[in-house]
Amino acid sequence: MKRELIKSVELNLLRLTDVKKDKLNKLYSAWQSACSTLFDCLKYWDGFAYDIPVTSVNLHRLTYKGMKTDTGLPSNILETVRNEVLRKVSNPIIRFNNKTFLFKQTKRRNPIFVVSGMEKGKRIALPIKQDGSFKRFNKFKNDGWTFSSILLKRKFFVIHVIFKKTITVKEPKEFKNIVAVDIGSTNLAAVVVYSPKEKRVIRSFYLGRDVAPRQRVFERRRAKLQSRGKIKLGNDQRNFTITRVYQIAHQVVNIAKEYNGYLVVEDLDGFTDIHYTVKSNRKIHRIPTRLGEVIGRVGIENGVPMLVVNPAYTSQDCPKCGNRHKTTEREYHCPKCGRTVNRDINAGENIALRAVNHVLQQNVQAWLNR
Repeated sequence: MKRELIKSVELNLLRLTDVKKDKLNKLYSAWQSACSTLFDCLKYWDGFAYDIPVTSVNLHRLTYKGMKTDTGLPSNILETVRNEVLRKVSNPIIRFNNKTFLFKQTKRRNPIFVVSGMEKGKRIALPIKQDGSFKRFNKFKNDGWTFSSILLKRKFFVIHVIFKKTITVKEPKEFKNIVAVDIGSTNLAAVVVYSPKEKRVIRSFYLGRDVAPRQRVFERRRAKLQSRGKIKLGNDQRNFTITRVYQIAHQVVNIAKEYNGYLVVEDLDGFTDIHYTVKSNRKIHRIPTRLGEVIGRVGIENGVPMLVVNPAYTSQDCPKCGNRHKTTEREYHCPKCGRTVNRDINAGENIALRAVNHVLQQNVQAWLNR
């Protein structure tokens, strides 16, 4: 199964001269004017182009000469404007395609992007700051990612490079094991490696135990500052959580690759909308539920697919006998069959079993549709 991945890397520019800033501002104003004109044209299309379908060719024929005169934009950039408007981008940012930009190095081996300007045949050289973002840019290039378009944001004039990469992802049935992830508050990710052939858990991991305590520290600091009438904390908590989420996602995917397993997570969409007691709500809202989404994204990048299953009663059902028993203890004890196991491991095994049933149902349906 082929999948095309898209990533964006933001590159910072070195300080621009006033002349270059003025040229970019003029280019940006002309771009916005052209977008506004084309949006109006589409809005009132039936009024002056009755029975003519809305296509890129027809839009070009109706507007090209007038926009060329009014805005002064080069033909290649006008083509890009037209494509952006037809994609119905509400607030288009200047996009340069492989006809309107070059990535090269100066004689001193400094990286620059050279983009088309307002004047025909004259381009604008944008020097790239060689910081952490540029290292990330080089890493993507070295890992086989390619780019054929860039976005130029007016605020501080930063460049977003749009990388693309096509990878092959195997089907879940081609893997030997299942790596199930139970996302919780105490242990952010309880990872269970389940063997469908042996019908048992062969390994378990606890990841992200430091996230909840650190979040509580941030919350206490914030409450203390607010009680004194001081400003709120910045993005410290958010940045810490996002960093740990991506670190844990990479750890989970490495476990899946090591044990030849595909990934399974719970569908936690809307989970934080549920209201319980104040204490419970605080714990629930502390959980970064987007961890599952990040795990899936990192998994796809590494050729490992992910299934999403229903999270209902995964910590209450007994995977051995099917009995449902609610417990508030960390250990799950089934009163029917006597099974005793950690509650997170129990949930992980249930998640894995739901994935097994899902794959079996898919195989049966595929066989019936032959």
